[in-house]
Amino acid sequence: MAVAGIFFSLFTLNVTSYFEVMIYGILPVGLLWMCFMGVSINRYQQSLNDVLIWNEEKEITKKHWQRWSRRQLAIVGNVIFTPEQKGMGALLGEPENVPAYPCKARPLADVTHHSVASLLADIHVRLEEQCSDYHHMLHAVYLFSSSTGGDEKTEYAVFQQWGLFPEPFTSIDAISPLFDNDFDGLILVLCAQLWQEGNEKRESEFVSAQLISSSLFAQQNSIPVFAGLGRVMPLDPEGIAYNMDILLEYNQLQFNELHHVWVTQTDETLVANIMQYADQRQWQLPKRLPVHLIDHSFGPASDMAFPLALAMLTDAVNITGQDQLIIGRTLPQTKTMQLCLITEKLFSE
Repeated sequence: MAVAGIFFSLFTLNVTSYFEVMIYGILPVGLLWMCFMGVSINRYQQSLNDVLIWNEEKEITKKHWQRWSRRQLAIVGNVIFTPEQKGMGALLGEPENVPAYPCKARPLADVTHHSVASLLADIHVRLEEQCSDYHHMLHAVYLFSSSTGGDEKTEYAVFQQWGLFPEPFTSIDAISPLFDNDFDGLILVLCAQLWQEGNEKRESEFVSAQLISSSLFAQQNSIPVFAGLGRVMPLDPEGIAYNMDILLEYNQLQFNELHHVWVTQTDETLVANIMQYADQRQWQLPKRLPVHLIDHSFGPASDMAFPLALAMLTDAVNITGQDQLIIGRTLPQTKTMQLCLITEKLFSE
């Protein structure tokens, strides 16, 4: 640029001395160069500041989503009756001993009294053992109803047992608002999948009851916590790698902290995708039984499969002392799949 200024002053301005070359050639060009450099440096600094601000905002947003994702409900009581005498322990034993009834609907095991009232009375006794005087803190009962409608006899039996008329719900999404509300008291979530006289026995029988509270309420009242219930999150079967990466990153978990993956209402493609993901990420799942197939042991799934699975996995947490992950459809007729993480301990806020 300086050379160009010299030639310009010599041949255009007809300068005759070095001083004139300096004044009319090099100096203006130098000033012009400094202006260009100043603009470039200013733009660079602005771009650098934009990047720093973007990274800072990105980190703030990430921490916000981490806090949102790690919000849990405290499970302070859990009872589940299944077709297996050992309950979920039967599915956690040696692979060759895991029951296999993929097409068979089975009755409850070890239950001599099948009336709803007697089952609820048994649940009350067991919950009282787990959470003493829980009924004094109980302020709501949620009863899962199938898509065909609720059972009036079950609703009446619930009212007779707890003095609260149950609030029916048909999707696990009904509990989603509870995660963002530090509510007081306990909520009882009931699922009663029982054969009705005269109806076709298409699914196995299950009865589950979970006492849940906000983590803050459990902490303030020194209530022992069985497990931490995470948010139910949507899952794209084709994008399982992305969903799993987000789950682990936002919940600040490591692969070696998660050894039990359960699936319900899924197909072989999803299981294959899970296995492929585990291989790519060097996720050390148990070699002999890397994925637990709930439907393979308990038969065809129903509308209650996902809510029941949450109680099953809570039982599995207490048996193994390890975190559990469930993946499946919330309703058989939908293509949408969801996942939920149940942890042995509540995350620290």
